[in-house]
Amino acid sequence: MQELLGDVWPILGAVVLIGILAWAWWTKKQERDRIRSAAEARGWSYRPSDRSLTRRFEGRPFRYGRRGRTPLSGQARVDYRTTAVHVLEGEHRGRPLLAFEYRYRTERPSGTARGTSSGSRRRERVQVTEKHQIVVLGLHQPMPPFFLERRGLFGKAAQAVGVGPEAIGDPEFDERFVVGGVPADQAQEILTRDVRTWLLQEERADRCPVRVEGDGLLTHSRAELTVGRVAKAADFLAELLDRIETAERRP
Repeated sequence: MQELLGDVWPILGAVVLIGILAWAWWTKKQERDRIRSAAEARGWSYRPSDRSLTRRFEGRPFRYGRRGRTPLSGQARVDYRTTAVHVLEGEHRGRPLLAFEYRYRTERPSGTARGTSSGSRRRERVQVTEKHQIVVLGLHQPMPPFFLERRGLFGKAAQAVGVGPEAIGDPEFDERFVVGGVPADQAQEILTRDVRTWLLQEERADRCPVRVEGDGLLTHSRAELTVGRVAKAADFLAELLDRIETAERRP
């Protein structure tokens, strides 16, 4: 009987392993098919992955998946094998669109600790895959490389002591947002009073940091990519760009 079990266990193990691999493949295929179908319904093309996109852009979140740069020094260690998956391309509201999910792996403290030979306690670390949705919408005309994002607690403290990007001179707007990458007077020309008023009324502006990247305006969010989320982010970018470009054409 023991000899029989000894012959059966390796076979059972192989069957279980094959089953796990087949399930993982099927799950990924279902995810790809679901995103492809939703993208094609909007007239967008779909590619499973494109590694070159991980080196095409700068700034957050791309700097977190590159050698020598980590999200929180001492809190997370980065595996530099980054990937870009679920790549969507097409047109949205008359502008070129590119969207994808950017991934990289980190090691973070797990919350549990174990003893060491010296008697101290060391926190266990677990591997985590970080996922960010990236959406880029094309410009109709060249634009200076500015960025706009919600001002956090650290940003407010820095503003109070005169550190960080220069305020653009609109107290209500400066209290809520940070604008950088260009001098304050140029930021005022890009974000006119009408544009700033609209942003102050827009909840999406709090969730969608934006910056000019080459010939496009980019936004990112810490989330898995879905076609619905991409469309909503692209709507915000399109509305913001329409207002900026229209304001710049006024006499």
